[in-house]
Amino acid sequence: MSWSDILYPGNEERRVAVVRKLQDLLDSMAGNFRATNKLVQYLNDNITTSNLPKIYVDYSKTLRDNADVLLNQIKAIDAVLDKIDKELKKKLDPELYAKLTNVDTSFEQKIEISQKVTDFVAGITGATVGGVVGEVVAKKLTNLVMSKAAKLAASTIAGAVAGAIAGMAVDIIIGSIIGAVERDQLESALQELQAQVEEFIPASEEYTDNIFEVMATVKIWEKYNPKN
Repeated sequence: MSWSDILYPGNEERRVAVVRKLQDLLDSMAGNFRATNKLVQYLNDNITTSNLPKIYVDYSKTLRDNADVLLNQIKAIDAVLDKIDKELKKKLDPELYAKLTNVDTSFEQKIEISQKVTDFVAGITGATVGGVVGEVVAKKLTNLVMSKAAKLAASTIAGAVAGAIAGMAVDIIIGSIIGAVERDQLESALQELQAQVEEFIPASEEYTDNIFEVMATVKIWEKYNPKN
C-alpha cells in the first residue's frame, strides 16, 4: 500500500467504484450491441437493400469509441427504415399510416395495414417488414438511446479505456496524481460517472428490451403465419 493510500484510505474504494461504474456502462452498451445486431440481421434478411455489418464492443477502446460505433449503426438502421417508411407513408391512406405508426395499434393490425401496400414497396420481402417498420416508428425505438449515447460520447469520462474494467488505465481518468488531489479527481469522476449511469442505463435497457420484444413478436407471428 502506498503512503497516499495510508493517508487517504478512501481513495482505493473510490478507484474500485470508478471501475465498477465503467463496467456498468460497458455492460449496458454491450446489451445494446447485441440487440442492435438482432435487428440488423432481420433487416438484412428481409430488405434487399440492407447490408449492414454486425457490431461488437471493443474492450481495448474507449467508451467514446464504442458509443460512436453504436450511434453510427443506429443512424445506418434509420437510413434503411426511413426509405421504407417514406414509401409506406406515400402509398397508404393518411389515416391508415397514422394507425400503422401508432404505438397503441397491435402488431396484427400493423401487418393487416402493411398487406395493403407491401407488394408495391421496393426492397421488402413481405408484410411483416411493414409491421416492424410501424413498430419501430411508433415506439421511436432508435431514438431511445441515441441522445443518451451521444451525451455519453461527449462526456469527459468517455475517454476512459474499457480496459480499465480489467484493472487497467484508471490513470487515464485521474492522471499521475496522489493523495488529496487524487481524492478530488476520483470524486469528480465518480459524480460524472453516476450521472451517466443514471441517464444512459435506463434508456439503454428500454432500447434493448424493445428490440427483443419486437423481434419476439415477429418470430411468433411468422411461426403461425408463415406466408406473410
